[in-house]
Amino acid sequence: MGFFDKFGAGGGKLRVELDQRSAAAGGTISGKVVFTGGKRAQKGTSLTVALAQQDGGQYSVANLTKKEIHGPFVSEAGQVQEFPFELGIPTVVMNSAATIVNGKVAQTVLYAVWATADIPGEIDPNTHSEAFEVTGGVDVKITTG
Repeated sequence: MGFFDKFGAGGGKLRVELDQRSAAAGGTISGKVVFTGGKRAQKGTSLTVALAQQDGGQYSVANLTKKEIHGPFVSEAGQVQEFPFELGIPTVVMNSAATIVNGKVAQTVLYAVWATADIPGEIDPNTHSEAFEVTGGVDVKITTG
């Protein structure tokens, strides 16, 4: 074990792959979380995914939807494991063309799936998918005088 391994360095990596680039409010988004083992074997307690909303270029997980997709797992060094998921999209969520000012789209709202692996004694790896759009949902319309 190297010096930085004691601080969680050299651990596994996550990647999120989506099956589609849009989802309907009240529907689901599906895909898989890919965990690639690091430099040593690791024991995880869970893998979770959550719906994240883009805000100013950053993603925030605002308790929209969160789901554990897998319980305890073991990963050998360099091992690649795939964990499929299906995550619900709330019915009452802003759609991706949500803010309309004087009839013109002023802001586009994008979403991503955020994945986290809980690995005791390690820095928990996390990442998000590519952005996707939500159709349906709530429009925000502002008319200025």
